[in-house]
Amino acid sequence: MRWILYIGAFRKDAEAKTERIVGIVRDITERKRAEEALRNQAAELRAHNQTLTRFNGVAVGRELRMIELKREVNELCGKLGEPPRHQVSRTEATPIAKLQTKV
Repeated sequence: MRWILYIGAFRKDAEAKTERIVGIVRDITERKRAEEALRNQAAELRAHNQTLTRFNGVAVGRELRMIELKREVNELCGKLGEPPRHQVSRTEATPIAKLQTKV
């Protein structure tokens, strides 16, 4: 299949009768194929991005849960009079609700 672009105009005489048709015909098949390839590539990239976003949500969520558990273990150690077992930095101590993003 070929894609053809036609641009033209009617040239009229003094009595408004069509005297001639002036225009150009251009084969735009390659442009259409390139547009389709770009659409396919964009769709593929969107799908990959969604997959990576879901993976990131799972991975970050898991890490945040681990930090939360370390804090709980440290609190329980404190209640038992034992030193904390895990070192949790200030950035790790940020509540989960503030760090999670909607996936």
